[in-house]
Amino acid sequence: MTASPRACGGWAAVALLSLLAQSGCHRATRRPPDIPGAGVPGADLAAAVASLCQARDQAGHETGAARDTFYVVAHQRLHLEAQALAEVDRPAAGRLLIDMQRVEADLAPQAAAPALAADLATLATTAAAGLTRLAVPAPRCAS
Repeated sequence: MTASPRACGGWAAVALLSLLAQSGCHRATRRPPDIPGAGVPGADLAAAVASLCQARDQAGHETGAARDTFYVVAHQRLHLEAQALAEVDRPAAGRLLIDMQRVEADLAPQAAAPALAADLATLATTAAAGLTRLAVPAPRCAS
């Protein structure tokens, strides 16, 4: 058996708490992502996309350099992009994380990575589209 609202401090208190809870939820779901508040400026996220283009170019002749470029420059920033993107477009965030996983698998020590350059190019395109969705200017890889 549940206690009546009167026993818990009255109807007015219940109504006020309910209103406050609803208004807080409403703001939380509609607030656009604050990328600088997430610990990284939009320019850093754009630099991560540019580094993916660099890693793609390195992948054909120097897998170690491509690995370093991906993990040192882009990896953590792409996770932050996915986190911010999930607030406004969960499917796009999912695509970004799936494309990241493909590149990570290509870069695994025991992996033969014939698709590394193509997977990096796909990831760069997906990450750039995510930045566009976040209203951050995004670089594009040269062909």
